[in-house]
Amino acid sequence: MSEADYMAFLRERKKQKGSLADRVEVSLSDEITFDRQGTLNFVDNALDRSSGTIHARATMPNGDLLLTPGGFARVRLALSTPASVLLVPDDSVVADQSDHIVLTVGPNNLVAAKNVQLGDLRYGLRVIRSGLEPSDKVIIGGIPMAAPGSKVSPHDGSIQLGADEGKNQVKP
Repeated sequence: MSEADYMAFLRERKKQKGSLADRVEVSLSDEITFDRQGTLNFVDNALDRSSGTIHARATMPNGDLLLTPGGFARVRLALSTPASVLLVPDDSVVADQSDHIVLTVGPNNLVAAKNVQLGDLRYGLRVIRSGLEPSDKVIIGGIPMAAPGSKVSPHDGSIQLGADEGKNQVKP
C-alpha cells in the first residue's frame, strides 16, 4: 500500500477496539463485488523508499482455486463500519468556480441548485458527503437545459453503474 494509505490505515486501526481493521476483502479482476474475505496477518516494518509503498500480507480461503500467484485483484481493508451514502451520477455534478453543485427539482417543479461536498467516485457514481438529503430529486439528465429557478417536467429515471463495472442498476 502507498505511504499515505498506510498512514490512514495506522490512524484508523488505533481507533478500533476489535479486529475490524484486520479484515480484508478481495475482488478478482472479473468480479464486481468484494465477496472474498480474509485476514491481514503481516505488515512490513519499513517503507520502500524507491516506491513509497509498504508490503502487507493477508490470508484467505481459496476453495475455488481462483486466487493464483501473479493474478490481479482489488483489495480493501475494512477500517470502519459501513455507512450509508448518497450517490449521484458524476455527470450530475456541476463545477461552479470553487464549488460543486447538483441541480434538484423542488416545490412547484422549480429547479434549485444545491452546493454539495464531494466524496470519491464509485462505479461512475459520485459520493455526496453533504448538501443533499435522501428525499431530494436530483436532475440526472437534461442538465444543459435546466437552470436554477426554471420550471421543469420531471420524470422518474434510473441510474446506471459504470459500463465497465457490469450491468447492475442503482435505483435513485
